[in-house]
Amino acid sequence: LWANHAYAHLYGTVPQQLVGRYIEDFDAPAEADRFRALDQQILTRGTPVRHTLRYLRQDGTTGRAVGHRFPVREPSRTCVAGIYVDITDHLRATERRQEAEENLSALRDHSGLPCALLSADGRVIEASVAAAELFHLGLTDLVGRRAHTLLAPQPVPDLERLHRRWNSLIARRTR
Repeated sequence: LWANHAYAHLYGTVPQQLVGRYIEDFDAPAEADRFRALDQQILTRGTPVRHTLRYLRQDGTTGRAVGHRFPVREPSRTCVAGIYVDITDHLRATERRQEAEENLSALRDHSGLPCALLSADGRVIEASVAAAELFHLGLTDLVGRRAHTLLAPQPVPDLERLHRRWNSLIARRTR
């Protein structure tokens, strides 16, 4: 009956191309059946349902959206509407972060190298025993500490470059 530009965008079209057509015209039969069953459940219960859906993005990859479908009462009938947020990029970033954390954990726990995970504000979140030994601290004394307190208080000539790199790192100008 109605579609906005964001919903039409999921299908790579404009709202005018969706209005007046059936869901089977845009979704695979199994997906269309699932949506129809969900819509029937919403109409029967009269309550909203939260769910996720997969769709084909314009770049050819599979996207994921999370949203709510809910009953909308019009003067002569009750219809089902939905609102969704594309979470594909968020999920991918979360997966990359988990992978990076797993790699850091493996490096920290098995390499014997001094390694530390810092928060955005420069606090040591995790560290290897080798990192604690490097600073002549116990591991429990290192974790939670602000990393800048571990550097020399006055930049000496051979530490000047380290301080510049550190300041660039915590300012997020470099990785």
